[in-house]
Amino acid sequence: RNGTVSQDIIEDFMKMTQRAPSGFNVQPYRVIIVTDYEKKRTLSHTFLGGNVQKVLNSSFIAVFAADLESCR
Repeated sequence: RNGTVSQDIIEDFMKMTQRAPSGFNVQPYRVIIVTDYEKKRTLSHTFLGGNVQKVLNSSFIAVFAADLESCR
């Protein structure tokens, strides 16, 4: 149903997101990696159309959560 992804790939992805530029180099977000099928199934309910299957068939999903108080 969905492939597995190595921990090395996830770690590389996380390193890339930490280096992404942002205003004042604050990186006002957190990244949550979802690999568990049941959690992806729950998450897929928030998507529209064909994106539901893309979430379910993916090796992992990266959820970017904004930090609305990053200046503190």
